[in-house]
Amino acid sequence: MKKSTITKIVFAFLLIGVLFNVGTSKASAATLREQLVSEAYKHIGKPYVWGGKGPNSFDCSGLTRYVYLQVTGKDIGGWTVPQESSGVVKSVSEAQPGDLLFWGSRGQSYHVAISLGSGQYIHAPQPGQTVTVGKTAWYAPSFAVDVTGNAGNESSGNVTNGWVSKNGKWHYYKDGSAQKGWLKLGSTWYFLDESTGEMATGWRRVGSAWYYFQAGGELFENGWLKLGTTWYYLRSGGSMVENTWQKVGVSWYYFGSGGNLIENDWLKLGSTWYYLRSGGSLVENGWFNLNGVWYYMNPGGSLVENQWLLLGNTWYYLNPGGSMVTNNRVINGTLYYFNQSGAWLG
Repeated sequence: MKKSTITKIVFAFLLIGVLFNVGTSKASAATLREQLVSEAYKHIGKPYVWGGKGPNSFDCSGLTRYVYLQVTGKDIGGWTVPQESSGVVKSVSEAQPGDLLFWGSRGQSYHVAISLGSGQYIHAPQPGQTVTVGKTAWYAPSFAVDVTGNAGNESSGNVTNGWVSKNGKWHYYKDGSAQKGWLKLGSTWYFLDESTGEMATGWRRVGSAWYYFQAGGELFENGWLKLGTTWYYLRSGGSMVENTWQKVGVSWYYFGSGGNLIENDWLKLGSTWYYLRSGGSLVENGWFNLNGVWYYMNPGGSLVENQWLLLGNTWYYLNPGGSMVTNNRVINGTLYYFNQSGAWLG
């Protein structure tokens, strides 16, 4: 047999082998997803029991753990948060059959299901119900995790798109590159350290402003934030209000140098005094009583003090410090009398 003929035969066998391996790899990925879905369907109708790990009853994470254990032999964790780290994080819109779907922020998830694709999933809902099929249109998950190792976003073992946990820190990849700085996914903002690429959580100073990121990395914005006993306010866009006034609803509030809400206390700005109620709203435009003493605040909230005040046809006098005079008072060398309501008896 000619050498060229032998070479052609060998090449043909190698080509068939390559094609076979590629086909087998793709088929095995598809088969794994099919097996996960098939196993999940076996448990439709079984009762929800808190802490149930199968095979006769389940809670949400018990069901997902049992299905993966049966199909892959892999223990993905006994409850939702460990299961979050069992694969590659992706958006819900990217979820494929067999992926895990989670509700809540990463690190604080409270429910999990197995994706069926096409906006459906199988889950163990809650006490009194059974394992059933749900729809994302009815009860929308927050994010997905691909545990199969065939996320459709991996290349040569390296993640090219999506969230990846490294040494307990989350990173986000796009087209094979670790992202840094601000990252918007859907309508949610995240911040990735500009040096390490690690996802920010808690307080983070970016530029000249402070921002707060939740346990799952989501930027907190446009609302009140309570940490311990201290209140803060984050603007639309997420920057923390500090050293200034902020109007929320119909009321004004003042936040100190650390962003903490000033409340139930006097506030002096320049030579002007203000009073912030319990809860922080500014007292303005009228009388208010503090520890049995009456004070009068202007429409802008500034304290009226050391001067006469005419309301209607009645005169009052406010001492230095703002307290209303009752009984009698020498003013500029003249004795004046006031009743118990503060009205001048002139």
